[in-house]
Amino acid sequence: MTVHSQLLINRRNNSFLRRFTPLFGVGVLGVAALTAANVSAIGQAFAANPATANLPQAAQLALSAIQPTLLVAVSSALGAVLVPRLGLRSHLAQVGVERGTRLPQELPLALALGTLASVLTIMFDVLTQSLLPPLKAGGAAVIETVSHTTLASVLAALLYGGFTEEILMRWGTLGLFAWCGYWLVQRQQGQPKAVLMWSAIGATALLFGAGHLPVTAMAYDLTPFVIARALLLNGLFGFVAGWLFWRRSLEAAISAHMSYHVVLTLVSLGLALLQPR
Repeated sequence: MTVHSQLLINRRNNSFLRRFTPLFGVGVLGVAALTAANVSAIGQAFAANPATANLPQAAQLALSAIQPTLLVAVSSALGAVLVPRLGLRSHLAQVGVERGTRLPQELPLALALGTLASVLTIMFDVLTQSLLPPLKAGGAAVIETVSHTTLASVLAALLYGGFTEEILMRWGTLGLFAWCGYWLVQRQQGQPKAVLMWSAIGATALLFGAGHLPVTAMAYDLTPFVIARALLLNGLFGFVAGWLFWRRSLEAAISAHMSYHVVLTLVSLGLALLQPR
């Protein structure tokens, strides 16, 4: 191997690590926040299994974090390899590569779209509440867990939802879907076409909505209406975040996701304060 070839390989590896490392780091931060918010549920799950009932709490928490951490690693790596080929960007991934960032210019639109998506989701949620089947036994506790009314749940929503889910769904999954279409349809020629990107955004949004079905199933029977409602409620934001990632940056999608949860938190806290004591 020549010196020139070795330099090219080293430069390629350095670029990969520059893109991978910061996103993996913030993704793991979100996993830690989610784990901290679910300490009680994790303990109950391990206690239900005789083989793991006597494990120390620290070991239980570490084991529960392994799978999401591996998913973050895979998604961070996929995006680091594929996203630049599509002309998409992350400001975090470009730290040390290019100077300056357009994020301040992207924030107003991202925050506005995240807020609008949250308001529409709340409105749709309220309008369709009466059509839901009765709660399962323990369903009220499940809803309480994800209701943004405790500090731990709010931090998990902001950090896991904002950082980790965007790395998993937009950076990794949308990047993979878009690149597969780009390779199959366009043969990696020119900029990805709009129809290709919208298809990848739609598929990712649908997958994002489906990812919330296990939690929904803990509260309600999965009737066709419940499934369609969950897909719509969660998929709506998937389109917003996907478009922002495509047209702006990953951080614009992250900012929108955080503003989405901030609105949900404010509404949840407002409703909690209005309830009679």
